[in-house]
Amino acid sequence: MAANTTIIQAAGQRYAPQKVDYSGYIKGLASVASFLVAKKKTAVSKIDNINKINKDAIGSIQDNNLGANVEAAVQEQRDLAYQATKSMGGFHWTKKNKTAKAEYQKALTNIESIVKDNTNWNDLQGEIIKGIGNKTISSYGGAKQKNWLYNVVNNETGIEFVKIEDGVTKIMNPEGEYVSLEELDTNFILKESSKKLYKNINKNRDEYDKIISEHETSMEGYDDLLKVDPTNAAIIKAEGGKIKERAEKFKTQSLIDIENEIQNEDAFRSDVFDNTYVLADGTTARFVDYYLSERGMMDKEQQDQFNKGLQELKDEFLAQGGEISNEDIAEFKNLLVSDIIENGSDGNIKEDYMQFQRELYEDNSAVNTSSGNLVAGEDLLRGNIEIKRK
Repeated sequence: MAANTTIIQAAGQRYAPQKVDYSGYIKGLASVASFLVAKKKTAVSKIDNINKINKDAIGSIQDNNLGANVEAAVQEQRDLAYQATKSMGGFHWTKKNKTAKAEYQKALTNIESIVKDNTNWNDLQGEIIKGIGNKTISSYGGAKQKNWLYNVVNNETGIEFVKIEDGVTKIMNPEGEYVSLEELDTNFILKESSKKLYKNINKNRDEYDKIISEHETSMEGYDDLLKVDPTNAAIIKAEGGKIKERAEKFKTQSLIDIENEIQNEDAFRSDVFDNTYVLADGTTARFVDYYLSERGMMDKEQQDQFNKGLQELKDEFLAQGGEISNEDIAEFKNLLVSDIIENGSDGNIKEDYMQFQRELYEDNSAVNTSSGNLVAGEDLLRGNIEIKRK
């Protein structure tokens, strides 16, 4: 389900205010998120059961058969090749002979292509199943893509993923269209795409903390010394100032490095959804959590409408004896921000990301939160998170 660009733009503080009630849209998107969470659980459960069967089985139960439709397509091409051989013979320069040879060669080429494409498709299915089962595929991605992935894993009844016509193999893509394997978008972002970025961010943050700790140690006793020995106190302050300056230079360079690294879109998109950071005030958050809070893109009016849509869906669930889980809400946020990124609805999202990174270095005394954890479900969208600066 593609996000409505007008709706998304109306949600941003940086856009001109518009009186748009999009709580119904939010309710619908949250409903889709709940549907996908349920489908994902089914897919993961199926993978776990298959893994258990393989583990418990005596001997191998691997099935390398490409399937009945592939066998039928190959047999059709074999029959065409055989029919062509009946017309071959006599003088090789005759039109009849040349046509028969061309048909024969085409049938052989089609057989090779059918086997190759369907073997590659089987391999891709295996990679998807492994990625879902091992949770190595990023949380980034729109509803259509995720639904397609889970359908592949579940081998959804009634869905014909492969069509072979005239020796050409086509695969159903997330849009429901049949395309060649080469045209199929298989560039699913993996969590490991942001591994280097995440490691560097945390390493630099740790190094910065060490320098700050060094500064604090150097300034111990300064206030007392200032009262009795201003000269030596001034020397200590000057040395402490040099250490603090070194810390600021290190922080500045670290942020420049991050800005350069997020030019790699896969690394950026994975980090937005897959990695959790601890802000200087102790708040833990993924960037997607931060982005949908008052610290990021949204103002109170938009947050109220988000909450209205979610509350309506929550009421429906409760009326049916169920409830929206934190996992449902997390997936809702993933879908919404994935669409914003994919559609380019917010051209300044990387600026917000850099502000998020800067907050990793903020002084604890400069930040206050009334909600302890940005990952904590619905509190994220209720506007409870406030930030105060000196």
